[in-house]
Amino acid sequence: MKKLMISTVIIMAIGMSGCGKAATDPAPAAAADNKSVQTQEVKKVEDKKQLMDIKEIGEGTIILDTASGTSEDNNIPFMFYDKENFIVQIGYSGSIAGDKLTYVYVDGILNCKEQNSDNFASAINLSDNMLDAGLHVVEFIQYDNNKEDGQVEVYRMAKYEFKKD
Repeated sequence: MKKLMISTVIIMAIGMSGCGKAATDPAPAAAADNKSVQTQEVKKVEDKKQLMDIKEIGEGTIILDTASGTSEDNNIPFMFYDKENFIVQIGYSGSIAGDKLTYVYVDGILNCKEQNSDNFASAINLSDNMLDAGLHVVEFIQYDNNKEDGQVEVYRMAKYEFKKD
């Protein structure tokens, strides 16, 4: 149990400097009018990419890490679904070219951009639909021009799952 707690604290500490959006105070969001909320939801849908049918290409490794295990050897690590969670972090590590920006997508939606390198460790902030019970896909992509309109040079994919207890 102590190892689990220590691992969780380490992943959270890494995640504070990792990618993802910072948690915000829910009070300002409640004060926002419905129109801006709808605009944000439409933007998320428009930003969704259909990348899951690309085969892994390029050099590098990426491994997701949860308390249940890792995604190494195509394993699917899991976490238990809790409707009280608003934001959860999932750790990842690996080795990937540091001269390119890494785009991280969760379920086809851009989560963050990060410059990784050999033997790195970081975390992704998961929120909203990324916390729903079921299987989720995380994609790590590097483009030749560091922009989404470029040619894919590196593509890695891993999965995680939220289980209902």
